Amino acid sequence: MDKLEKIKPIVIKRSKEVFEFLKERKEMVTLTVLGLVLVGLFITVFIPKTKAQIRVKQTDALALKDYTNTDKVVGITYNQLEDTIINTENVVVALVDQDDPYYEEFVIALNDKQKMAEFPEKVYVYPIIYDKKKTRDFYKLESGLTLIYFQNKKEVQRINLDSQKEVELYLVDHLNSLLRPSNSEVMKLEAERLAREEAEKQAAAEKKKLEEEEVIDELKNSETTDQ
Repeated sequence: MDKLEKIKPIVIKRSKEVFEFLKERKEMVTLTVLGLVLVGLFITVFIPKTKAQIRVKQTDALALKDYTNTDKVVGITYNQLEDTIINTENVVVALVDQDDPYYEEFVIALNDKQKMAEFPEKVYVYPIIYDKKKTRDFYKLESGLTLIYFQNKKEVQRINLDSQKEVELYLVDHLNSLLRPSNSEVMKLEAERLAREEAEKQAAAEKKKLEEEEVIDELKNSETTDQ
């Protein structure tokens, strides 16, 4: 019995030491596993995503470096097209496919500072590099070179550049025509003007009628008083 009493504290102490050791090992294993999971996530998710973003930036830079007329041309990078349309009250966007047969002529025309000086606004160029089908379907593109004028987030007019002549000779004319109201817009504005004039005439006629009625009432009241 005395021996058991002597051994008991030793056993308890050793048991506690073993428990603490296992507890520390468990924490170490847990931390190690967690660390490996985080490293795995970093390798499989963050690194490819970062590399993809770098590739996108590099590709955008290569696609937009051709445009040297920075006074008139603004490049739109990947995923920024929608934000540009939403955040810019009036904007002319050129959606450009580099595989279009007249792409080089288009770049030369935009870089012609003398000709582009005749266009009062800037042209926002968006290279169609990624998600080509999605972009074409969403904006209903029928050409590799499409000019679209957006006003207050809505498309007003568009022009497809389908020939070398249109690009080389008439690009600036097409750009300026986008800013001019279309025939339907002109007719709408004219109808609104005529409606305003008609409303003003009716208001003036009603005012005159009321004034005449007031004069007649005053005359009648005056005659009644005299009697």
